[in-house]
Amino acid sequence: MARQLLESIRPPVAEPPLPADDLGGPPARGAGAESRPAAPETDLVGRWKASSGGDTVELEITADSTFTWKASPQGGPAVELSGTVETAADAIKLESDKAGTMVGTVASKGPAAFEFSLPGAAADVPPLVFKRQP
Repeated sequence: MARQLLESIRPPVAEPPLPADDLGGPPARGAGAESRPAAPETDLVGRWKASSGGDTVELEITADSTFTWKASPQGGPAVELSGTVETAADAIKLESDKAGTMVGTVASKGPAAFEFSLPGAAADVPPLVFKRQP
């Protein structure tokens, strides 16, 4: 997964924007929302680290909606990007002048972890699991 993420951020690629109602606001409440148990929540502000095989990704998200993403593939040079971040209930959009936009889905694993997946990733590619760093 880390290698696939690294490959996805190298060339600037225009991604379709997330719908306006999916960014920055609370999730819409629909019929049946009351009956579902509350999902665990993760405050994405902070320092995070994920690894897949010998590849690692360090991610820092600040309270003012900026990010730094450092991908270190095994045996290769690190790639570092920075820019702005937008989130929705289960999506994240990382926008960098250097490499374009990367949109992914997130799944909370509680206050200290979350999973990150790229849309269209192969079914056998597990999501990156980011764990909070001190």
